[in-house]
Amino acid sequence: MTARRILFVCVGNAYRSQMAEGFMRAYAGRSWEVVSAGVSPAGLLPSETVAMMQEKGIDVSGHFPKSLAEVLR
Repeated sequence: MTARRILFVCVGNAYRSQMAEGFMRAYAGRSWEVVSAGVSPAGLLPSETVAMMQEKGIDVSGHFPKSLAEVLR
């Protein structure tokens, strides 16, 4: 079975899309290829994003903001 792909996009790829990626990876299993990106990516993933997801038991500390160009190659 081929994995389905999903892309979450927001402006900075620092909060909402990173959180969506984290939740999808945590709950969807290996049947989905999950990516997030931003139209104007931030320089760093804010510590608030990491802390909020840790409260839910999801580790996004290894994530980083990516541009659409990076993920659509």
